[in-house]
Parts: sequence; structure tokens; C-alpha cells
Amino acid sequence: MKSRIAVAGALLAVAGAAGAAEISATATIASEYDWRGITQTQGEPAFQLGLNYGADTGMYMGVWGSNVNFGREDWEVFGARPSTEIDVYLGYVFGDPDEFLGYDIGAIYYSYPNAGENNFPEVYAGISKGPFSLKGWYSWNFAGSGDTAFYIDTNLTLPVANGFSFLVHGGYSGAEYHNNRWGNTSGQGEYLDWSLGIAYDVDDWTAAFKFVDGSDLGSN
Repeated sequence: MKSRIAVAGALLAVAGAAGAAEISATATIASEYDWRGITQTQGEPAFQLGLNYGADTGMYMGVWGSNVNFGREDWEVFGARPSTEIDVYLGYVFGDPDEFLGYDIGAIYYSYPNAGENNFPEVYAGISKGPFSLKGWYSWNFAGSGDTAFYIDTNLTLPVANGFSFLVHGGYSGAEYHNNRWGNTSGQGEYLDWSLGIAYDVDDWTAAFKFVDGSDLGSN
């Protein structure tokens, strides 16, 4: 189990000509970058930037980047030592999570500029109701392995008072890949991850502290 501290801020929000269309940018400083319960920086801090465009039709797109460090075991898997992750995504949201249900569908492409053979796509679909969300992800070429993988996660963001919220996350990874981003060549890619945390929002800034655990990976 590891703790993670993150501070994120909205750098800009520019309203477009089409009503609710908006361009926004965010910056995050985190004590560690975890992805589905697994560290992506080996205990090192992460600096992350994102740029997003959301149209009033519900369509959105963006790009997001972070530094990464997968550890020495994974250098042979990647064929090079990745130092940067850059993701691009495109999606569509509709419905109303406050009145009934909200829906989110889309696709994302993970890329590592100096380890390109391990770039890979995912598609996703999710629903949300109030503070609760459920989403499924699927890749037909996970981490460039040629094998399939899926991920299911649930998230609860429960406002408390005075800008504070409780954060609850649970996820399940299932895969058939034999040569993955964590250097696991056993072909066993099923594990659970979870996190608990608290966030504080003030103006355009959010500070969060989380306990993250993806150690069930080691038991498979």
C-alpha cells in the first residue's frame, strides 16, 4: 500500500463561441503517478499536464502527459527506457447524472515517444449517477503485446462540507497478455486495486491525499 499526494489546478478556461464549448488546461504535481493501482514512477514525483476541449454537443477531446519510470526490469520489455507518457483521447458524454444517468463513451491512445512499440489503444464506456461512476475499458493490443486486456473501475466522490470530499475507488484488471508493462511474463494479468482518499477544492485548485493498493497483482 502506498500513499499519494496530488495538487491539481486549472490553468485556463476559455469559453468558445458555441455556448458551453470550453478549452481548459490542468497541471498536477503528485508524489507518485499510479495507474490502476500500479506505480508508474517507482516512488518518484510526477508532473502532469492536460489540455481538453469540450463542445456543447457533448463531444470532447484532449491530450495529457506525464513523466514515467517503469523500473529496470521493464527496460527490456519496452526495448528502451520510457521517460514520458503522452495520451490522446476522444469521447462523447450525454444524459444527465443528476436527473437520471450520465453516459460516457470514447477511445484513448497511450504513447511513449522513446518506446513506441509499446503504444496501445483502449476504448471505454461508462455510466454515472450523482457522485458514483462505473466504467469499463478494453484493449485489443495491450502495451503493444498483441494480447487483449480489460479494466473495470468504480469511483465515488462524496462531498462532505467546506470544499472537502471523500474519494473511494475500486478496480479489476483482467488480461491474457504475456509481456506487459510491469515486466510480468507469467501471463497472469488479473488483479484488484483500490484507493481511499480525501480531496479539498478551493477556487480552481484541488489538493488530494490517497492510499493506493494494487498489491494483489503479486498474488497471481
